[in-house]
Amino acid sequence: MFGVVVTFLLLFQSLFAGVGQAIQPIVSTNFGAGFKQRIRDVDRFSMMTALFMGAGFTLIGELFPLQIIRLFIDATPEILEIAPKIIRIYFLSFLLMGVNIQTVYYFQSILKAKLATILALLRGLLFSGILVYLLPLAWGLDGVWWAMGIAEILVVAILVPLRRTNRQVS
Repeated sequence: MFGVVVTFLLLFQSLFAGVGQAIQPIVSTNFGAGFKQRIRDVDRFSMMTALFMGAGFTLIGELFPLQIIRLFIDATPEILEIAPKIIRIYFLSFLLMGVNIQTVYYFQSILKAKLATILALLRGLLFSGILVYLLPLAWGLDGVWWAMGIAEILVVAILVPLRRTNRQVS
């Protein structure tokens, strides 16, 4: 199960990174030129793209968990019994993942590299690492699958006020 989930994580994370990489040259060029409205427009469009992608990726996992498993493994009855719950839990993390990744790239583009690095480390290492150890203590094995989704929520809770305080550009 872990291999299947990680395959989708890498695929979707790469697609979200593509959104961030696509905006970087546009935002940084317009930042240097002082074209704030263009930056706001690109930021808004890319954020909506990330949200739309996240909703689509989450929906795939919620609606087709068994089909996802069958794409990768010759599933036993035991796997088919546990797979839907695991896929549905983990795919919820994709809902906000794109927002977090887009924001990291956005902050890099407006010369907020330290802020971008902190958000990336919180998301990818600190929160997820701590939660993958703590949540199973409270929720059993299900806690492992919830760790990334909760980490994404925690990062969004931090980045929303950060984006507001960095509105001189956005």
